[in-house]
Amino acid sequence: IKNLLLRGSARPEDVVVVCESLPQRAPRLQNTCHDFGLPVYLESVPTCLTAPLVRLLLALLRLHLEDWPFPQLLRVVGNYKVRLFDQDGDQSTPRIALENCLRRAQIPSGRVALLAQLQRWTSTAAAAEGPRLPAHLRQAALAADTLTRLAEHLAALPARANLESWVQAIEDLLIRLGVLGDPAAADGNTAWSTWRSLSHGLQSLPRLEQIAPGTSSLDLAGVLATIEFAAQHQPLGGAPEWTGRIRVLSPESARHVSAPHVFLLGLGEQALQRPARLNSAADDPTSQLEQQSESMLLFYELVMRATTSLTLSYTAVDEKGQPLLPSPLLTELQACLAPAHVPLTAPCQGFPPTEAPSSLSDFRQQAVTAALAGERQGLTGMLTNSKYASVGNAILDGLICVAQRAQRDEFGPYEGIMVGPAAQAALQRQFDPQHLWSPSQLESYASCPFRFFSQHLLHLEPLPELTVASDAARRGSLLHQVLATMHRQLRQAAAGEETEQELLDRFLETLQEEIDAHPLGGLEQQLREIERREIAAWAPRYIEQESAYRDQWRWLTEPPQPAFFEVRFGPQVQSAPGHDDQSASTAQPFALNLGAEKILVVGQIDRLDVGRVGGVAVLNVIDYKSGRRELKLDPRKVQSGHQLQLPLYALAAEQHLLATQQAQTLTAGYWNIRGQGFERHGKRSGFALREVVDQTLTVSDAWERLQPLVLQRLQQIVTSIRQGNFPVYNEDLQCTNTCPYRTLCRIGHIRSLEKTWETAP
Repeated sequence: IKNLLLRGSARPEDVVVVCESLPQRAPRLQNTCHDFGLPVYLESVPTCLTAPLVRLLLALLRLHLEDWPFPQLLRVVGNYKVRLFDQDGDQSTPRIALENCLRRAQIPSGRVALLAQLQRWTSTAAAAEGPRLPAHLRQAALAADTLTRLAEHLAALPARANLESWVQAIEDLLIRLGVLGDPAAADGNTAWSTWRSLSHGLQSLPRLEQIAPGTSSLDLAGVLATIEFAAQHQPLGGAPEWTGRIRVLSPESARHVSAPHVFLLGLGEQALQRPARLNSAADDPTSQLEQQSESMLLFYELVMRATTSLTLSYTAVDEKGQPLLPSPLLTELQACLAPAHVPLTAPCQGFPPTEAPSSLSDFRQQAVTAALAGERQGLTGMLTNSKYASVGNAILDGLICVAQRAQRDEFGPYEGIMVGPAAQAALQRQFDPQHLWSPSQLESYASCPFRFFSQHLLHLEPLPELTVASDAARRGSLLHQVLATMHRQLRQAAAGEETEQELLDRFLETLQEEIDAHPLGGLEQQLREIERREIAAWAPRYIEQESAYRDQWRWLTEPPQPAFFEVRFGPQVQSAPGHDDQSASTAQPFALNLGAEKILVVGQIDRLDVGRVGGVAVLNVIDYKSGRRELKLDPRKVQSGHQLQLPLYALAAEQHLLATQQAQTLTAGYWNIRGQGFERHGKRSGFALREVVDQTLTVSDAWERLQPLVLQRLQQIVTSIRQGNFPVYNEDLQCTNTCPYRTLCRIGHIRSLEKTWETAP
């Protein structure tokens, strides 16, 4: 069509484009004509229902009517037209807080239940110690305040009123939510223009008394249906005149219009199929014959509308590249004419550099095609032309990114290496000698530097979807609390040796007491019951594991006994209220000497058992695990930095927490609740840091070799972080199965280039 107009063979009004399903395809057709610079008249004028403001209004009313369903509430919260969710011009903080809390709450619907959950989180955050709280607890107060205001604004809508009152109430609601903006600046405001079009459509409806006498008012459901009806039929703005424009018409309208040039689109296999009549069966041969006759008649009338040229088209392949068939009507037409009278044209792949572009898209494709062939004038022209500069710069940035990533011998800025002086300076400030390191942070970097960058520098968090399932983290926290409370009670009672049945009864009693002491509401309480039953089912196995663990140490002077639970060191380590042992915990971080410098380490140890060998106090460092996977402390993973937690906890316990007692760590290991209990290496329990020979302690050969390597690896990790080295590299080939950042890193591209990163000494 563009070439037809450029040659002067036709004026725009000489061209008619015929397209089925025009209301659905109108936006794409309009965008395409704009891309080609063609003036267009669409028979299907956009209605108010297509306007973003009207869709938001309907979402708000449905939200109020259906008592805040989860998907509907997320759509409203994510709509930036609602300025209620902004604060002091900031479009991120309240909105992010709301979405995070909504997804964490996992409440399918219910305004009262949701607000009650937010209030519980607010109370928990106020009573908790330390600033390191989960994001949803820190954000609960802000989310609760904002949602309360939203609820108040929606509650101001009338329960029942006439249509005029509803229109005024809805306008007031949109103003209070910040959707319409200041009424004084309504002129030229798109939102106000859309609202006035919709209001006009509502006021143009026949009065209810004329349609159904005695129904002079509407409830919320009634006004919602009325607005949908009016928005579906009310034009959005005035329709342009077709003079001087290409006309895009539906088949029913085009059958009565003649034009020099007719383009009939979408002649696929099911084109121009007329719907079956309501009073006819779908498998009735007579009915099918009538439908085919109607389709043939419509096709005949359409192809006869052209007086100079007729262009027929259909989609040849689908989105997967599979061939598609044309309409039988098109096939029959070809059979009626000589092949020379029906020239066939197939779209070419790519864009010939010598052909003049017809659209902005063609210009962009031609510039890139020519640049790949070494001719850079087109792409340079895009960069220097203000009309195309943004697109040109985006293309250039993409080419630079691809070229940088294609370097096989090194990682660059597009693969996590931060080389800019500003970034380097910022990292030096953030990770200065006073920075508090946690073992999980250090392990995260060792496992995947880019994941560390995404999680700890960008603070990106995966957004959970609505699922009715127990929370593994909450279940683990409950289990830790039960074990700490039970062993603390046993230590204080000093009642001697309990039988396995007595230990089991105490475990179950403690579990129930913890549940009763921290009640939840709604769905969370039901999920907590599932978690309680899971933990109760593990209790007999844990009691057997505890008995076996005690039997392993009876030969020592004083066998290690559970002494300290959830022992924390460092000011920013969050511990459950009432479950940290103040005699061992300290707000001072552990200053770990790496040789070249000291770094400050914080953490929380699940359990410390204290015994005695000769005259020396010994420690067992235990970390509880309740997952299905059996964990063991692997010296190779310790050396590479993937398992730093227990070695750091062991050093902190003897050099920091219990330094005054001159205690020495005997073993450290994971206690797999759902597996074999405290891990065993051969006949030994845990990873031995020291050996006992004739009731005398000596450093084990394995720990003597491993300790300097661990310190060296720690120094390497800290230095790499400060230097901005966050390469997209992970030795776990299955990392994309579970990583929440797998859509960001492009690890598949890196592996295809066979790049490697030196991760350990």
